[in-house]
Amino acid sequence: MVGFLDGDGSTRPMSGRVGDATASRLVFCRRHQRELPGLDAPPLPGPVGQDIFENVSAQAWREWQQLQTMLINERHLALVDRQARAYLSEQMRRFLAGEEYDQPSGYVPPPAD
Repeated sequence: MVGFLDGDGSTRPMSGRVGDATASRLVFCRRHQRELPGLDAPPLPGPVGQDIFENVSAQAWREWQQLQTMLINERHLALVDRQARAYLSEQMRRFLAGEEYDQPSGYVPPPAD
């Protein structure tokens, strides 16, 4: 049975489809400053991934992935380069925290919700 593990060790069924953001638990999203569906699992290993899992919505994570792709492409970043990875990590932290972050040149963000 697919479900959430309750405090007593039993499971309760999940609503919605497996892997669907609507089936996830809600989180107060650090980026959007409101309660939204969370991710199904931590997107990264370790404490950073756990923090994102607990405090970032699935929507904000998808938005970050789109921005990350644009930054990689525009700046011709090689992910084998330690400095490129450090740069992306810092931009991810800023983006998910709602701080100023680098944007691709000519990029106009969509209107805020």
